[in-house]
Amino acid sequence: MSIRMTTWILLSTFFLYNCTTQNDLATEATIIQQPNCDTGDNAVILVDIETGEAPYIIQVVRASDNQIVYSNNVDDNSLEISLSKPLDIDYKIIVKSSNFQVSNMPITILPIGHSELKTQVLIEGTDGLVPFPDVVVDLYVNDYRSVVKFSSLKTDRNGNVSFGDLPSGTYMLDLITSDKYINFELESYDQDGLSIIEEGTSSSVNLPLVCDTNMNLELVFRKQ
Repeated sequence: MSIRMTTWILLSTFFLYNCTTQNDLATEATIIQQPNCDTGDNAVILVDIETGEAPYIIQVVRASDNQIVYSNNVDDNSLEISLSKPLDIDYKIIVKSSNFQVSNMPITILPIGHSELKTQVLIEGTDGLVPFPDVVVDLYVNDYRSVVKFSSLKTDRNGNVSFGDLPSGTYMLDLITSDKYINFELESYDQDGLSIIEEGTSSSVNLPLVCDTNMNLELVFRKQ
């Protein structure tokens, strides 16, 4: 039985995003400077416009609420955009040409930081919930192209396992147990006691670890 949890992970200082082209307006966006959680550096994005007619309208839109955080009219087909202390990680870059062509590119800005993920694994027994020792917990990173194992640890006698010094990013947590626990269902709670399992599913919601987040999870195996 396994549980997977996804959050955002920093892979490199430089990220290249292929364009999403509409009406033949071809564009590319490259993050050439990641913001730093400690120093408050700006994020710097290089936008290259390969087709279309100038002048162009370039906008950066926050994906969570479609709020425009940057807008500019330019004549050049190459522009560096500086975003001051971006608080979110998911954005869209919209480019509009004077001949009514449009490009809409999703982009992820991951601040440089160091987070910690602590997990306690419990199992339901005859006397209630007890620690579940020696459970293999694999931590994976998702780089949008493939999933790579980052680390692997076993829970201690108190059912605890901890991963530290984690960059901001997207993680997947995989719990490995033997077949004799196949009739157990997994529940998961954050440090506030709130369930992070989507209703009606057996997999968890996204858990963003941005900057210096300290995330504490409780994972409970209950007999069905």
